[in-house]
Amino acid sequence: MPFFPEISDSKNNLLAKIASNSGSEQPEIGDSSWNLLYKITANTANNINEPGATGATGPKGNDGTSVTIIGNISTVGSDPQATLNSAFPSAISGNGVIANNTGHLWVKSGSTWSDVGNIVGPEGATGATGLSGNDGATGLTGATGIGETGATGEVGATGPEGSTGPEGSTGPIGSTGIEGSTGPIGSTGATGTVLNFIGLWSAASYVKDTVAVSPLDNNTYISLDVITDVYTDPSLNTIEWALYSTTGETGATGSTGIQGEQGSTGPDGSTGSTGIEGPTGATGMQGDLGSTGATGEIGPTGLTGLTGSSGIQGEQGSTGIEGPTGATGLQGSTGATGQGATGNVGATGSTGPEGATGLGATGDIGPTGSTGPEGSTGPQGATGDIGPTGATGPSGIQTTYATLTPRENQPPATAFATLDTRNSIAVLDFDDTTIENAIFLNIIPQLAILTSGLKIRMIWTATTATSGDCVWQTALERMTTDIDVDSFDTAASATATTNATSGVPNYTEITLTTIDSVTSGDGFRLKITRNATSVSDTMVGDAELIAVEVRSAA
Repeated sequence: MPFFPEISDSKNNLLAKIASNSGSEQPEIGDSSWNLLYKITANTANNINEPGATGATGPKGNDGTSVTIIGNISTVGSDPQATLNSAFPSAISGNGVIANNTGHLWVKSGSTWSDVGNIVGPEGATGATGLSGNDGATGLTGATGIGETGATGEVGATGPEGSTGPEGSTGPIGSTGIEGSTGPIGSTGATGTVLNFIGLWSAASYVKDTVAVSPLDNNTYISLDVITDVYTDPSLNTIEWALYSTTGETGATGSTGIQGEQGSTGPDGSTGSTGIEGPTGATGMQGDLGSTGATGEIGPTGLTGLTGSSGIQGEQGSTGIEGPTGATGLQGSTGATGQGATGNVGATGSTGPEGATGLGATGDIGPTGSTGPEGSTGPQGATGDIGPTGATGPSGIQTTYATLTPRENQPPATAFATLDTRNSIAVLDFDDTTIENAIFLNIIPQLAILTSGLKIRMIWTATTATSGDCVWQTALERMTTDIDVDSFDTAASATATTNATSGVPNYTEITLTTIDSVTSGDGFRLKITRNATSVSDTMVGDAELIAVEVRSAA
C-alpha cells in the first residue's frame, strides 16, 4: 500500500516514504522538504487505484507536542543544563535549540532540557542531478512535530551526472530571530568630589574643598575642612589648607601685534546752548532834589568796613574732559553797583543869604572861575558805626573721602567683629554682650578740608531684633607713628535705635572732631566699636555692619 505524506513528517520520514512508494520520481540528497513532498505525492498518485469506500472515522489522537526552535549552539558541553540555561536564559517550555556538533535537538520542559535525538540525517551519497521540476504551489506551514528518526537507508549507486538545471528563484527571507534579553544595569559609579573655586583668597570662612589663590605666594590651595581661622593666609595656615598647585613660570612675551589703522576723526560735538541772560538790576528811586547848599569842607574818609570771612574752599574736583568750545553767550546786563557803608557826612557849612529873584531871562552861563586854593584839611571825623552783618553764604558741599566695606576689615588680634554674609551681602557681626571692634585702613585725599573734623556715616542692621538701641563708637589714628602700637585718638559715640523691621538698614552718623591731627594725604586707621556693655545698648542680638562712609564735616 502507498505511504501518504503528512505535514508533520520529518525529512527522514519523507525519504522513507518516497522510497517505499514506487514511481518515476526518485529522491535526491539535495532535495528540499518541499521537493520530497512533491515526489512522494506524485509516486503515491501512481499507486492509487480507484478510491474505495470511506472508512469509519478513527478515534481522536492525542495532541502533538509543539516545539519552537529558538536558535542553535556550537556544543552543549559536559553540562548541557548549565550551558543551555546560560546561553538561552529567556527560554520557556516548548523552546528547542539545535547542537551544531551532533545535530541533536534539545527541548526545554519546565526547568529541564531534554535531548530528543538527531533531527539532521547523515549525509548520503551524491545522486544524479535530475531535471528541476516546476515549482509547486506553496503549501500551508504545518506545526513542527517531533518524529522518530528512521533507519538509515543503504547508499544508492552513483548515477550519471545530469545537466545543470536552471537557477531557482530566491527563497523567501526567513523570519527575524527572537530578540535577546536586556543585560543587567551596571552598578552606580562613585560620587566625585565637587570643588568650589573662588579665585583670590580673602579673609572669610569657607567650606571644605574650597580652592583659592594665596595673595602672598600666588600658589593655589584647597581647604581640608570648614575654615575656622578666617584671617590667616592659606600659605601660612597648613592645618586647614593644603597646597593644590603651584604657579607656573611666566610665559614669554608675545610679539607686538600689527598696529591698526588710525580711526577716522569723530564728528564735531554739538554747539552748547546760549546762556540765559542775567536779569537787569532794579533802578533805585530818585531822591527829591534838595536846595544846593554851600560847599562844605571835605570830610575825612570813613574807615573801611570789615571784610567778610571767606567761605571754606571746596575740594578741587578732577579735571573733566575738555569739550568743544560753545558759542559765546550774550553779554548780561550790568548788575547794580555795590556800595560800601558811607561814612558820616561832615558838618554842613552855613547857608549864604538868598539873592533876590531876578525877573529877566536867564543869561548865558558865565565862564568857570579859576579854582581857588585848596583849603586846609579839616579835623578827622568820628568813626562811623559798623554796618550790619551780611547774610550767611551757602554751605559748602560735603565731600566723601572714603567708602569702606566688611571685606576691607583688618581686625585686631582679639575682640573682633566676625565676617558673615546675609543674602550674599558681606556684613560684620558685632556681639550684644562683648565689646567688639573692626579696623579699616585708608588715605585722606589731597586738598581735603579737615578744619571741622570728619563725619563717619555707618549703614547697619540688626540680625533679628526689631527694637532697642545700639551704642556705636568711632576713633581715628594718624599713621605717622610706630604701627606696632595702637594710638587711636579720643572716640566719639552715638546711640541709634534699630528699625522696626529686621533686615531694613539703619543710617547712623557720628561727627569726629578729635582726628589725631590727620591732614590731607595722610594714611589713617578708623576703629568702629559696638559698646555692648553700655547701659544704653539695649538691642538684643548681633548688629550687622554693612558699609562705612568717611566724609568732610565742613
